[in-house]
Amino acid sequence: EVATLVREVGRDLQPFADKRRVRLELQLRGAPVWVAAEREALRQVVSNLVDNAIKYTPEDGAVTVRMVPNGERVEVAVADTGIGLSEVDCERVFERFYRVDRARSRELGGTGLGLSIVKNTVQGLGGEVGVHSRLGHGSTFWVRLPLVATR
Repeated sequence: EVATLVREVGRDLQPFADKRRVRLELQLRGAPVWVAAEREALRQVVSNLVDNAIKYTPEDGAVTVRMVPNGERVEVAVADTGIGLSEVDCERVFERFYRVDRARSRELGGTGLGLSIVKNTVQGLGGEVGVHSRLGHGSTFWVRLPLVATR
């Protein structure tokens, strides 16, 4: 069940958001929705997106996680008020070992594999992944996964 998993990730990453003085908000409306996924794999996807959003959002910024059922799919979108990405970065950010800002990545930790893992995991679940961003105006990373009729 997607909303429960997103709530757990929010609970787990709230201390990190608090430490960085970033507001973390979850918008999980509607009836429960289910996807066919290994729980820990989906948890890793959501955790990676939220963790990155917190890392790349300046103090007093915000990260919003939205879950929106849409027909036969559910979209989980992680929007931030962070540094944003250039057009070139948006095209390459899901590549293995690609780092938008190498110095900042080293400072915050990371291998450049997180978003590649997200992409491969989501595609393996029959879903899709993407990003909308503008340099200096934040980013929204999203995943869309097929729903299952019943648990």
